[in-house]
Amino acid sequence: MVIGLTGPSGSGKSAVAACLREQGVFVIDCDLVAREVVLPMTPGLSALCATFGNEILQEDGSLNRRKLAEIAFSDPKLTQKLNETIHPFILKRIAELMASASAKTVCLDAPTLFQSGLDQKCDRIIGVLAPYQLRLERICARDGLSLSAAKSRLAAQLPDDYFREHCHKLIENHGSLDELRLKTLEVLHGI
Repeated sequence: MVIGLTGPSGSGKSAVAACLREQGVFVIDCDLVAREVVLPMTPGLSALCATFGNEILQEDGSLNRRKLAEIAFSDPKLTQKLNETIHPFILKRIAELMASASAKTVCLDAPTLFQSGLDQKCDRIIGVLAPYQLRLERICARDGLSLSAAKSRLAAQLPDDYFREHCHKLIENHGSLDELRLKTLEVLHGI
């Protein structure tokens, strides 16, 4: 069984993924895959430079994620361009990881599950949502972003209603970590 795990930034997907992992689910962190495919000297990084220019590189040739985010999340068309550029590399690597999985259940932890088309590979999709203000605080603290940069990032993502309409199960994350774990286990056993 393939489970998709998605939701906006700062919603608590990582905590849900950790709980799933503890239950024996093979979790593929698509954010980590996205980082892997743009390491220095990879075709993914070359494609990003061809699309956004070499100004997205650090002096050592690695990706300057903050610079890329400033550019890509400043305009919905540029966000789409980012997704169109990098998703083929991510999808190829995810397919390789899925083929190597020995667990009965695989989870694709993917913030852009729907935008990338990965939802088509899922038997069930779990969405994780949290209050907007809480997500802003988490993003600022986690990624060291300014409030305006965090708001731009959230504005570039799908609205909560989209997840409510397109996910098979929803986890509303507005309580403690223990409450989130209990909700996750309930959803997992329900599917």
